Amino acid sequence: STIRGSFSWSCWVKLDDGQPGADDTILGTAVGGTDILMINARTTGKIEFRFEGDNDPASYETNAPVFSDGATDWTHIVCTATYNAGGADTSFAIYVNGSAVAGTLTDSITDGNHLLWTTTHNIYLGGANNAGTVNNTWAGKMDEVALFNVALDANAVAAVYNSGKPFDLMVDRGNYDNTSGLVGYWKMFDGAYDDK
Repeated sequence: STIRGSFSWSCWVKLDDGQPGADDTILGTAVGGTDILMINARTTGKIEFRFEGDNDPASYETNAPVFSDGATDWTHIVCTATYNAGGADTSFAIYVNGSAVAGTLTDSITDGNHLLWTTTHNIYLGGANNAGTVNNTWAGKMDEVALFNVALDANAVAAVYNSGKPFDLMVDRGNYDNTSGLVGYWKMFDGAYDDK
C-alpha cells in the first residue's frame, strides 16, 4: 500500500560496471507487466525509475549519465514519486549525491492508476522480482536502503546524503525530519566488515 501514495527510495550503491552490457536493476518487482516498480542502471550510465500501475506505464530517466564506464565509487540515489490527487499525473524526481538531476519523463501514470498499483510479490534489492525469480541482477554493493511513504523534498535528500556520510535514518537530524515516514530500512550489516 505504500506504493499507492507518494513514496521515496533511498540507497547507496557501488557498481562493478556503471555502464553494464545490459540494463541492471538496482531494486524492483515486475510481475505480469501490469504493475511494475524498478530502479535501473542503464547501459548508458543513466538511471531509470520505472513505475507502472494497472497497465499505465511511466519511465523517468536522467538526461545525462550518472555512472561512468567501469567500477564506480559509492553513489547515493534517491528516487521519488509524488501522488497528485484530483486528476494530475504522478510526478517523479531523481537525486544523485544530494542534488536533483535533470530527467525526462516518458509516458505518465494517472492518479487513478497510481492508486491501483498492487502486487503480491516482494520488491527485490539487487534485481527485479519476476514471480520469485530474480531478473536483471547487477554486480556491486548496496548499503542503507530506505523506503519512505512520502516524497522526500530536496532539503531532506541533501540531509540524508550528508556530504557522503551515511547516518542512522531512524533518528531525525537537521533537515531530515522524515523518520515518521520511514517504512522500510535495510542497513546491510553495518558492522566491522561493512564496506561503506
